[in-house]
Amino acid sequence: MDKVSWDFYVRMTVETLTSLRLKHLMSAIDLDEPDQCQKGTGLTQISGYTEWVSETTPTITLGWDWELNTLQAHPFVCRVGAPRSNIMIVDDLQQDLKYIENSRLLETFIDQLQWQEEVRESVNNKYS
Repeated sequence: MDKVSWDFYVRMTVETLTSLRLKHLMSAIDLDEPDQCQKGTGLTQISGYTEWVSETTPTITLGWDWELNTLQAHPFVCRVGAPRSNIMIVDDLQQDLKYIENSRLLETFIDQLQWQEEVRESVNNKYS
């Protein structure tokens, strides 16, 4: 994990990924399209995105979309969709994993992080 590859990925093993420490960079709310707001009342959804970075060289970036789930007794934010990152996981032979497997491992990594409170605080500070 000492350099960025020709295709801008930073290649690493699953073990390196799981030991990675990321720092919150920013979070924001997706803004509704103006024409959707003028159509009258309807269901609304609060969603946004968040970006995290490493303090390593090269810098690792990991971002994902989130939404506020209000279907439970206590609303909570949850990750939605595939993450965006410059991480490419490699196998024991240093071969790139397939895109879907790479994405699944990044999703699992994100879902094990305690990111929700940091996003909530960032959004509250930005929009309050």
